[in-house]
Amino acid sequence: MGAVMAVNIRGASLIIAVDLQSRRLKLAKKLGASHAVVGLDEDVFAQIQKISGSNGVDYTVDCAGIPQVVEKVLDCLGTRGKAATMLPYLIEQHANANFPLDEIVSFYPVKDYGTPFKEIKDGEELKAVLFWNKQVILGKY
Repeated sequence: MGAVMAVNIRGASLIIAVDLQSRRLKLAKKLGASHAVVGLDEDVFAQIQKISGSNGVDYTVDCAGIPQVVEKVLDCLGTRGKAATMLPYLIEQHANANFPLDEIVSFYPVKDYGTPFKEIKDGEELKAVLFWNKQVILGKY
């Protein structure tokens, strides 16, 4: 979701979100994605080609860090396409209140560690952070 918000801020007109969870795809559309594709579909690349009207996209951003996902992300690049990261820019945008992390991140006490794992698996939660002591970690709780 962070990548969707970031490229939306940067003015991208064609933003294709790919995810396994329908809730995440719905949120991606809310946050600026122009299209949403279910990542489990066999023809993800064909769908992206059809949407982009070319042999692939100019840029891809992976947010999962899973080798199989990275491979598919690279497969979706068109000729001269580039894979990029926007982390420094996202940090700046968050500091300027343009990057609403509260829409995608939730905090859970470590004693309740099973809850976020279940909610992520069920598609109810996007990003979960376990904490031992919020005051120490975030300095504001």
